[in-house]
Amino acid sequence: MRFNSQEESAICKRVVCLTGEAGIGKSHSIASAVSSSISRGAPAILLLGQQFTSTDTAEKQIMDLLHVNSDFQNFIEVLNAYGERVQQDVIIYIDALNESPNKAIWKQGLFSIISEVMRQQHVKFLFSFREGYKNALLSDEVNSLISQKDILSMHH
Repeated sequence: MRFNSQEESAICKRVVCLTGEAGIGKSHSIASAVSSSISRGAPAILLLGQQFTSTDTAEKQIMDLLHVNSDFQNFIEVLNAYGERVQQDVIIYIDALNESPNKAIWKQGLFSIISEVMRQQHVKFLFSFREGYKNALLSDEVNSLISQKDILSMHH
């Protein structure tokens, strides 16, 4: 399954939250978008919720998973500088937040990740989770950004 036209236009947004029922094709669509980006030479990072297995912050786990020896803020700034240099946005995808054993890391840390991304011009962030996990994963701050349309929330 590929992204539909509404989903394709959503990529113009800095941060996108993609939700949907189990088996509907969220992960397939994300994998397809990453593959398409890479085939065009565009930078993309894909992480899976199931990879976030420790009690460390989500930001620290991202750095560990990518084997980056830096703090998260500096990493995002470097990605932004790279995106500016190559004149393409760097998109970070984290698929299936609900598959993290410790879902609390998202409620505690997702807002911080989003805030760092929103400060940049050439970094975008798409995260997904299965319908029914919103309350376990999203803080009041993230829900507020969705309500204010600062984050585009899409149901797949």
